[in-house]
Order: sequence, then structure tokens, then C-alpha cells
Amino acid sequence: MDRDLKTAQKAQKYELIEQWKKSDKSTVDFCKEHNLLKSSLYYWHKQLKKEEQLRRKEKSRNKFIPVKITKEKEQLNQLIEIIYPNGVKVVLTEKTDKQTIQTLISLY
Repeated sequence: MDRDLKTAQKAQKYELIEQWKKSDKSTVDFCKEHNLLKSSLYYWHKQLKKEEQLRRKEKSRNKFIPVKITKEKEQLNQLIEIIYPNGVKVVLTEKTDKQTIQTLISLY
């Protein structure tokens, strides 16, 4: 089957899913109205969720989180701060091991 045709059919199926989610109709009524099997609607819905999760995962994997390292000689207790894009701040002592820091940085 032609790739463009497959893409267009997929877009139509996902558009139906969006209509279904926005409608106040029961699944049975919606499927009857659109001449669909419930199992097909649920299958497309599941596929759409999988694709959305993959996109979110890929998007978060490609994010660069800037790390700013500062050094103040007069400060007695050296601290390491990790500030995530969502505003969460983690404060660590200088004695925190490298693996823990790497893990915390990669969490977001």
C-alpha cells in the first residue's frame, strides 16, 4: 500500500479518536454512527497513545539541561544545585558521589 495513503488513513483514524474523546456519546453510539467496530476504535486509541508516549519520550531525551558550575572560595559548605526546567531544585553537598549527580541530572 502506498505510504501516503497509509499516512492519510492513519490521520483519519486518529481524527475519529479525537472526535470520540470530545463527544458526549457512548462508545457504542459513536461506533454505530461512524460504522466502526468497538474493537477497532479501541485498537486505534491504543496505537495513538503508544505513539504519543514515544514522541514525549523522544522529546524529553533530546532536551539539553544546562548545568552551571560555580565555585566560591569563601563558602565553607560547598553545595551543588540542580534546577530542573519545571522549577524543582535539588541541593547536594560537595561530597555527593558522581553517579548520584549523573542520575539526578538524567531524571528530567
